[in-house]
This record gives sequence, C-alpha cells and structure tokens, in this order.
Amino acid sequence: MAFVFTPTVTRVRSGRKIKRRSRFYWASLSDAAGEPVRKALKLPNGQPVSDRETAEQVLRQLIRRTERRAVGLIDRAVESAGLPLRVALARFARYMRQRKLSYVHVRKTLTRVKWIADTAGIIRLADVNAPNVSKSLAVLAGRNRAPKTYNDYRAAMFGFCRWAVSPGELLDRNPMTDVTRRDIDGDIRKVRRALTPQEAGRLLAAAGPRALWYETAMLTGLRCGEMARLEWRDVDLVASRPGLTLRAEATKARRADIIPLKASLATKLRELRPANTKPTDRVFPRTPKRETFRADCDRAGVSWKADDRGRTLDRHSLRTTFVSWLGAAGVDPQAARQLARHTDIRLTMQTYTDPRLINTAAAVEHLPDVGSARPLPDAEPSRKLGTNDAEAVVLPVVLPVAFPVVLHDRERLRTDAQRDNANEAQVSVSAKNSSVRHASARTPQEWRRGESNPRPEAFQPGPLRVCPADLISAHRRPTGRSSDRPAPLHLIRTPRDGSVRTSLLFRPSA
Repeated sequence: MAFVFTPTVTRVRSGRKIKRRSRFYWASLSDAAGEPVRKALKLPNGQPVSDRETAEQVLRQLIRRTERRAVGLIDRAVESAGLPLRVALARFARYMRQRKLSYVHVRKTLTRVKWIADTAGIIRLADVNAPNVSKSLAVLAGRNRAPKTYNDYRAAMFGFCRWAVSPGELLDRNPMTDVTRRDIDGDIRKVRRALTPQEAGRLLAAAGPRALWYETAMLTGLRCGEMARLEWRDVDLVASRPGLTLRAEATKARRADIIPLKASLATKLRELRPANTKPTDRVFPRTPKRETFRADCDRAGVSWKADDRGRTLDRHSLRTTFVSWLGAAGVDPQAARQLARHTDIRLTMQTYTDPRLINTAAAVEHLPDVGSARPLPDAEPSRKLGTNDAEAVVLPVVLPVAFPVVLHDRERLRTDAQRDNANEAQVSVSAKNSSVRHASARTPQEWRRGESNPRPEAFQPGPLRVCPADLISAHRRPTGRSSDRPAPLHLIRTPRDGSVRTSLLFRPSA
C-alpha cells in the first residue's frame, strides 16, 4: 500500500541526539519490480514537498508512472531523456562518494566528464551518445595529446554511462561501448627513469631536512599522497620485523597493505619520532613540491630533465627507483609486484622497472658453459642409475603347483542327507580343532563374501592347519565304485605370516 509520511530526523547538538519530525514528505510505494521503496517527494524543479495535498498528488503521479513502466508503456530512456546532465552528474558524484572512492579520483572523473560535455555541447542526458563523445575525444587527439590521456577521458565517460544504466536507471544501454580505445604501445609520452645508487646518495646529501622523506620513498615505494597521509600509528618500530601497516583509506587502491622496513630506515624513523607524539600525528607533516625536488636535484648534480631516451625524473620516480632496485637485486618478480602493491605484474615489469639498472651481461654469465664439457672416457663404465653399482642377484623362479579338483553331480550335493552330513562334519571338525581356528573374528558368511570364487552356501567349513604333504596324500582319485566317495577338497590360504591354512569343503572318505 502506498502512502506519504514525514520521517523522523535525528540531529546532534552539543553532543546530544535530538529527534524531531521532518516537515518534508516522503513516499512509500512499490517499484516496477514489486520491491518496496521509500523516496523523498520533490517537485519538478527539485524542491522538496512540504504540503500534504501536494505530496499525495506527486505520489499518484509516481504510482501511475510505475505502473506504466511495469507493463512497458514507458521507456526508461525516453522518460529520463530530458534530465539535465548537471543533475545526473550530481547523483553520480554522490554515488562515488558513497563507495568511499578517493577525493582525487572523484574530482578527476567529474572534471573529465564535464569537459567532454562542454566540448560536445551536451546539456541533457539524451545528448549523451557515441557521436557527441567521439567529437570531444577527437579534439583531444587533434591537440596531440597522448593516447593514455585519450583513454583516461574515455574511461571517465564510460564510468558515468555505466552508472546511468545501473544503478542509476537513466539509460537503457551504455553508448560508450561504441567508442574504441586507442593503442598506447609505442606512443608513451611520459617515461620515468630510476635513480642509480650514486645519484641517490648525492640527492640525500643535498636534500637536508628532506633527505629522510626521499629515502623513505625510495625504500618503501610509497606514493606522494600515501607519504602525506602516513601516521605514526601506521609505523611499527617495536616488532622484531619493523614495517608499515597502511590503512585502507590512506592508500590509492583503498586496500590495507603491509610493507616491511629496511633495518637502517627503521632506525632513522625511530630517531625521528618525538617523545610526546600522538598516534594520529603525521610522520612527514610537509611534502616536498615539484619545484623543491628539482632544486634538490640541481644541487646534487642529478639531471631531472629528459635524457636521450626521453625519460624524466620527478617525485614519482622514487617509486620507480624502488621497483628497479628490487629487480637489480635479483628479487623474484612476484615478490616485487607484491611489494609495489600492483595487481598486474606487467605494470611492475614494464612501467616501473628501469632496464638500464638490470645487469643483463652478468645474468648471461650465470649460464652453463656447454662447450667445455668433457665426455666420459670409454674405459670408465657408466654408473647404474638408481642403484649402488651392486651386482645383480638372480632369483630362482618359483612355479605354482595346481592340485586336481574332482567335481561331482551338484544335484546329489543339494539333497537333504548330504547337507546334514556336511553340517555334522563341520561341527565335528570345529570341535576337534577349536584350538587352531583362525584368529579372525569374521563369520563364514563374511569369508564367503570376501572370496573371489565363492563356495556353495551349504558348505561352511572352518579353517584347518595341515601339512602340504598330508594334503597331497589325502587326495584320492575315484575308482568308479559306488562305495567311493569324493576326496576332500582343500582350499589353500596363505596369510601374511607365511603359515598355510586350508579349509575342508567335503566330508573325508571313510
């Protein structure tokens, strides 16, 4: 059921929570999917509704629009086509802040989307389409901007249109899928180089009070913004392995990370920390500016301008120095990627690793010298792999002995008399040889189920311990006389202990 109401608003004044009834109306209704929603009622000019009759009229319009949208009479794109772009951007900015994205990311995204809209003359949401956006991006390409800059502006507009589709529910599809990216391979305008250990030593000697800031950036790989937000509660200097525990809100990726500290750097940070400092105090209250860094490089005799390969040096190059030094030290690429806090190893190896510091000639020297390998002399016998060169021992071949088995008429064995005789023989044998029964607790039925060639169910003899010679002499061939009875049939079982165990199946001849 849909209705209008004035919600309760909680305000904090002088440290006390004060609840009061709002004077603006809200509506409770179901959306096109049938889910209950609550939303503030506003007039077409965006002003909140403070009159109850006006609020009920706006609610009726919302219900009518929701019902028509549910049955497909109203297209979502047609309905929001006249929405001003500035209103949609305000909602998009609120959405990004709710996701706790960094302030720099939100500002750059909104700035780029506004530039594209102003260049292409986009005023309403209906004007957001692939031709208008491509027109603005063509202006960037005409100004000889780098392909990465082109892709960054496209990515900002792509993110806005993706939000407008869902969860903004302002567009039916993302028009930016028709705008292609530019290939940046071979056209990278800004390439940073790494400092050599000699250049780093001269820079620290000429930096004065900023030397520890530079050294921390070189040995931890922290970005300038992360260095500015580093607090003493993030620095663990008491543990056996000192390190930095970066808070999620203080990193670029909004991810908590742990960075180990070099022992010499941990000692300098321990000396820098004042005695009366608070955990929330900044480790470096001031961040050197770009002009300050260039001045320090000039005093140290380090060139920060582009070299013959177009590589420059700035504050972010200290992060490149950190990754390049790890590669030059032979650190595993995956470990370097984890220390640099990259999600893609290609970014670590291609962008942040300076190949000039990698000693490839020394790496080649570690290869084996195949040409100088000497072959084994002919007189020297080859060693038997997997053995101790002992002589082979020839074991005698043991062949199994098969005993003849005489099968008789099965119908005679199924008579009641013979079944009774077999049961009596089983009882008598079990009574006489109770001391030599098998130690297993399994019943004869279980033995029968466990055999590959099960015996007839009527015969359930117990095991006997006999000599193989007695077994052979006990077997007699039938002479054809009616008085001859079938010879005993023994099944030989050889347990793991090596003893011979037999089972009597037929009653012995008299």
